[in-house]
Amino acid sequence: MARRAINMFDIQNLLHWWQQGHPLEFIHRSLGIDPKTARKYIKLAQEAGIEKETPLTPETLQPLLEKIVAIRLANAPAPHSQKEWEPYRHVIGEALGFNKQDTDESQYAKPETLTVKTLWRRLVRQTGIKSSYSTFRRYVCATFGEPSVPTMIRHLTPTNLL
Repeated sequence: MARRAINMFDIQNLLHWWQQGHPLEFIHRSLGIDPKTARKYIKLAQEAGIEKETPLTPETLQPLLEKIVAIRLANAPAPHSQKEWEPYRHVIGEALGFNKQDTDESQYAKPETLTVKTLWRRLVRQTGIKSSYSTFRRYVCATFGEPSVPTMIRHLTPTNLL
């Protein structure tokens, strides 16, 4: 079975059933949380000061929530691949049309603006950076914002139909 995300509502229900004295097998059947995972969250709750008599209020659950967030952030993979593109920031910005200056000269000699995918292919070939297109696109969106795609509308006229 695939991993499923356990949210705070699931954890509150888990702790509620645990406080009621239900066994881990009952919690597994009713909530679909593996007994080992349930044990892990119960242990974290006890470390955060939640016992069987403690009421489950937002104030009492806050230390547990902070503990869970800290653990999840510590285990999250670092976005190191996006940092590889930082030295090419200016080149990427110019190629995608983000670094344009509004001068009279730029009206006549407009540089070619590329799509994100075409630019990624060129840069991977030139620099040798082994990064996926998705990673490159996330870098572009985080750095420059969502690139705009020119819209083309085709109007059918009788001359186009032949």
